[in-house]
Amino acid sequence: MCESSRLDNDGDEDLFIGGRLVPGKYPLPPPSKILINDGKGNFTDATKTIAPALDTLGMVTDALWLDVNNDQKKDLIIVGEWMPVKVFLNNGISLTDVSSSYIHFESNGWWNRIVPADMDNDGDIDLIIGNAGLNTQFSVTEKEPIELTYNDFDKNGSIDPILSYFIKGKSYPANSRDEIAEQIPFIKKKYLSYKTYSEATLKDMFTPEQSAGSHTLHANMMETIYLENKDGQFALHRLPVEAQYAPVYGIVAADMNGDGNKDILLTGSNTWTRVKFGRYTANHGVLLVGNGKGNFNYISQEESGLKIKGNIRSALLVSENKIVLGVNDEPALLLNINKK
Repeated sequence: MCESSRLDNDGDEDLFIGGRLVPGKYPLPPPSKILINDGKGNFTDATKTIAPALDTLGMVTDALWLDVNNDQKKDLIIVGEWMPVKVFLNNGISLTDVSSSYIHFESNGWWNRIVPADMDNDGDIDLIIGNAGLNTQFSVTEKEPIELTYNDFDKNGSIDPILSYFIKGKSYPANSRDEIAEQIPFIKKKYLSYKTYSEATLKDMFTPEQSAGSHTLHANMMETIYLENKDGQFALHRLPVEAQYAPVYGIVAADMNGDGNKDILLTGSNTWTRVKFGRYTANHGVLLVGNGKGNFNYISQEESGLKIKGNIRSALLVSENKIVLGVNDEPALLLNINKK
């Protein structure tokens, strides 16, 4: 993904390029880049001098430029898969990771989208961030996150990612014996029965030598959230349960009912999942009406008229009463807003 801003305040638009993934090597983090514009449309990679931390930041899904400390310089907020919400402060020369000063909660998630808007009419910009939701087989907490451990366990030159989650206080691989054996054949010989495999943890499955060099990512928050801007600090608010029915990829913040307050439209769903985990298709367009004070109520499908289907991956307000939805492998959809 790409976001532009006048990073160095010289009057032209510079670019942040967010790296999403390394083909064939999931979940290795690809580099993200800062490209500086010379004013003639020529861009120079200045990541090493401006923000070296971006080189191994993670799998970025979305970002935006926002002046969080009111110094008239746009700062960079980034979200991604298996990533916390990241805040980089811009001093006109470099970008510094100050996330812990602005995000005061454990925020590692499967984030998909971030949208800025003044949702409580106090004059500053709040954030709405789309996540995987809670309608999955995985129940996560700060102490019991979902984890992804990756390494070349069988030393064949390819990355073997293994998903694990907690069951009754103990973390087990989410993949079946047969699924893991497709990647790592020696598992078949180590676990001759499904019963013995069902009791195994990752520490049981691999020797210290086989585990050497392993890395583990974790996610402890799956909710789609609203972050209220309180004097530059972001206060966490979890959106209503209907917002958590499916992954959120498209977000529009706008006055949908003509009362002068911003409302939220959440779109998403995902059919590209493994059979054992099921499809995430319960989002048919979730309309949350705001009261102008940062509180939101779900409007039923019968009342909102929303019957959206498909793998929605983006949503954009293109005029006062029209929203365009981007759908994977299908034509774009146009929604008309009837504020009456």
